[in-house]
Parts: sequence; C-alpha cells; structure tokens
Amino acid sequence: MKRRCLLITALVLALLLSHLNKASCSEPDLSKIPVPVSKLNFLTLYKTQWELFGMNPKLTQAVNDAFDEQTESLMWGTKGIQLASNYDNILEKIQQSTEYKFSQAYDKFLSELEITWGEKLREDILSFYKRQNEELYFELDNNPMVQAYLRQDYDRVTQDKGLEVMKKVSAGLSDKYPSLELTGAKAVGGSMMLFARKYLTAKVRNTLARKLTGTALGKIAGAAVPVIGWAMLAWSAYDLYSMAVEAEDTIKDKLYTSYNTMYSDEVPLVYWEGMESYVRDAYIFAYEQLLSNVKKGLSLEENPKIKQLKAGMNKSDERFFSDRIAVIHEVVSGKSYSLDDVLDAFGEYIRDCSFKDFDRFAASLLESDGLPATGD
Repeated sequence: MKRRCLLITALVLALLLSHLNKASCSEPDLSKIPVPVSKLNFLTLYKTQWELFGMNPKLTQAVNDAFDEQTESLMWGTKGIQLASNYDNILEKIQQSTEYKFSQAYDKFLSELEITWGEKLREDILSFYKRQNEELYFELDNNPMVQAYLRQDYDRVTQDKGLEVMKKVSAGLSDKYPSLELTGAKAVGGSMMLFARKYLTAKVRNTLARKLTGTALGKIAGAAVPVIGWAMLAWSAYDLYSMAVEAEDTIKDKLYTSYNTMYSDEVPLVYWEGMESYVRDAYIFAYEQLLSNVKKGLSLEENPKIKQLKAGMNKSDERFFSDRIAVIHEVVSGKSYSLDDVLDAFGEYIRDCSFKDFDRFAASLLESDGLPATGD
C-alpha cells in the first residue's frame, strides 16, 4: 500500500509540475492516475452483510414457498415428469415466484447495504485523501507555500470530518452523472441499486435458466416431447414414483444452489461492474481538490511580492509566513480586492506582526469587503 501511494504521488506530481512549467491551458489527465478502488472491500462487505441479515435461510424459504405454490395443482405421480419437462413453463413460474417472494427481504438488505457501503466508501476516500496529503507534504519539502496549504487543508479535513471534501466529491459526481440525481451522502454510496437493479432480475432469471437447461433433467426431459408421450416412455423403463420424487428433490436442490450462488457470489460482481467507474471518479474528484491546494501553493511561490517579503528568512520563519499567506489568500477569495492588493498595503505587517494581531487582521478582512485602513 505504501509503495502504491508513493507511485500515485510521483505520477501526479510529474503531471502537475509538467503542466505548471508549460504555457498550456490543459489540465493534467487524472484519469490515468492509479487511484485505489474498493472492489475487495465491497465484495467482502456484501458477504458479511448477507450472513449478518440471514439472507440464505430467507432465500431458501422463498424457493420452498414458490415451489409448493406453483406445483400444488400438479397431479400426484407425474409431478417430477412435468417439472423435468418444464410442462406449461412451470420452472419459469417457480423462478418468477421465488424472485417475487424474496424481493422484499432483498430490497431491505440492499437498503441497509447501501448505507453501510456509502459510509465505508466515504471513510476509504477520506483516508486516501489524508494519506495523499501527507505524501505530498513530505515530497514537497522545499515548497513551504505548498506545505502551508496542505497543512491548512489537513487541519480542515480533520476538524469537519471531511464534510467539505465530500460535498465537492458529491457535486462532481452529480455533474458527471446527472441522470442519477443523487445528493449528499447518497451520491457517494447510493449508485449501487441505480446502476444494477434495472437489469439484475433479468440477468438472474436468464442465468438460472441456462444452468437448469444444462442439467441431466433437461437432457432427459426433451422440451419437445409432450408430457403424455413422455409418461409412457418413462413407464416402460423406470419406476414412475421414484423418478417423480428424485426429479422434485433434484430441481429443488438446483434452485437452492443456483439462487444462493447467484445472489451471494455473482450479483455483487454485477453491482461492482456498474459502480467501478463511479467509485474511481469519486477518488479522482477528491484528489483534484488536494491538487488545487498544491497548484495554489506552487503559483504563490513565484509571486514577486511574496519572494521579496520572505527574502533572507530562515526555514522556520518562512514556514510561519507561508501559513499566513495561505490564510490571507483564502480569505480574499471572492473579495473586490486581490492578494496583491493586501500585500502592497500590509505585506510587512503580515510578515512581522504577532500571532494575536494577525488573527485580528485576518478576521477584519473576512468580515468586510473593503481593505481595512490599517493593520491594527
């Protein structure tokens, strides 16, 4: 993991520094950055929740109820033959009934999973964000202005528990995927059902049908053979009662196995296939915010007024001064005046004043649109 983080940092910095050193209006292509995705985390969580909510017994009950309901009208002694030959599409009816009877429990399971997954994904993204902040901070040791922005950002994420970061991630996802109409926490974890449920039921039914068709039952039955002709054929070679019981048990067992494999193993992979690009974009949108701080710091390192004010400073003093510039730069964002205006009027004051006086000065800038008359 450590090696992967360093690789990400190195690649991003190479792109970013190359971008800043060229007279180009294009942004670095973050889609090529190997950001981590949480496939294993999602599949593990799905399995854990499946067991926690006792979904396998609920699925078994749904199969039992559907089977009994759909076969109760079949004539005793020929039930196995009719099942084996899929008489009157009985297997499809059992499958449809099973899905219907299981749907309420499964929808509840998905709703709970969605909440848990959203929280887990949010934690993963913020952990990644803070880890990359630290990597960038140490990598850019010779850029005190960048480090000032990264420190400021790290403190903010710690204090607000990543609220501001995730708001911007959600906004980015909503812009890129407008059809989802997701807001707030839903935008981070709620894509699961929207991406996958539309075609999941059909996929389950079709896959299960293929599995049953390939069994010995499918080969013995021969869908084209009418049930009466089938019965006469079977009577001459088999004990009809034993065959009916065997067919019923075999089909039930196949339904249990197929549905359990489908819902517990294959369905979460379908969900992940739908979510993967979405989750990747969530990481990228988070990383873009981090890089915006790096870009701000790198651009301010080249500001002539800042260079003049920090000339001759030792590393410790330059760090404190960079922290103050980062604060002022954020405060004046959206104001009628610029950072250069503040530096022209109060540059030496910002550099030399006490911590208390600086806090008071920054607060006065924040509270009013115009520049204060003096720094005091």
